[in-house]
Amino acid sequence: LIMSDKFLAETYFSAERFDQSKIRIERGKIASKLPRLAPSTRYKRYKVTEDGVSPRPFPGTEGGMHVATSYEHDETGFSSEDFGNRAAQVDKRNLKLKSLLKELPGPKVYGNKNAEISLVAWGSHKLPALDALALLQEKGINANLVHFTCLFPLNKKDIEKAFAKSRHTIMVENNSSAQFAGILKEHADIVFDFHMLKYDGRQFFAEEIAEEVERLVKSKFSGGKEIRVVDKDYEYYNTQRYNL
Repeated sequence: LIMSDKFLAETYFSAERFDQSKIRIERGKIASKLPRLAPSTRYKRYKVTEDGVSPRPFPGTEGGMHVATSYEHDETGFSSEDFGNRAAQVDKRNLKLKSLLKELPGPKVYGNKNAEISLVAWGSHKLPALDALALLQEKGINANLVHFTCLFPLNKKDIEKAFAKSRHTIMVENNSSAQFAGILKEHADIVFDFHMLKYDGRQFFAEEIAEEVERLVKSKFSGGKEIRVVDKDYEYYNTQRYNL
């Protein structure tokens, strides 16, 4: 499954040419040279394993015939409502999260790690947040960015390390309820000082982030926890209404 991002899809920027020769494709556990199946049997495509990953045969592999279903199933893929089997398959899938934690990158800190202010963002918010750091620096405000590229599962130790020196934290999110801040609170015990939220249908701009941070600094970080950012009240697809 590939999830795209509207902001990135409509953004233009220059990048280094992608060097495919440096990419190593990892196919995972591939089942090959399988023994011939006995009559009326199927390959255990969803076999319970220690790491939760079951070897998969490519379509057409001799001895690898199995059923693929979206319903709960047994090790061969056949639908099953057996209670014990259901629990075993759920446990098997959850084991994959432990393996993922060893491979997924933790949050990365951009800028001075001892900065007074830490902006926190995920995904495409990275670019405007980085530009905001430069704007803040021009105003004498020292800030850094803690950026997440992976949202789940979360490694609590990596997250605690990234926030170890943070004094004032501001989560920047393109939604109305600080969704990722809630996930970090639930799974990593991280509570943010402020939530900067924008949900008027447009992306964040660096100037907006910098202006709101500067306002917080001038107020000595007083006021409400929620900072709601709204663009000027324009309809972007009805510009003639505003003589634009």
